[in-house]
Amino acid sequence: MHTRTFQVTLQAKDPDVAHNASIAAARLISLLPPGWGGRIDDVARGTVLILESEVPVPLGTAAAVTASAMADVSLRDWEVGRCTSF
Repeated sequence: MHTRTFQVTLQAKDPDVAHNASIAAARLISLLPPGWGGRIDDVARGTVLILESEVPVPLGTAAAVTASAMADVSLRDWEVGRCTSF
């Protein structure tokens, strides 16, 4: 199934950096390639990001785009908990 909207959970690998969740989420969004955007929705067990593609894509593409952004050294203390489409 192809869709434009995905939900990604960003979680701290170390509880000591968890207070910087909004900074990490903003950094992840800034690293998305052209044609992608995002917004932050904080929840208790991590930061939920809503990512949107300009065109419908499969979930695997969203996961790959997210993984590519997560490779940035500035996000080394963070991990993606899950990526789902809706």
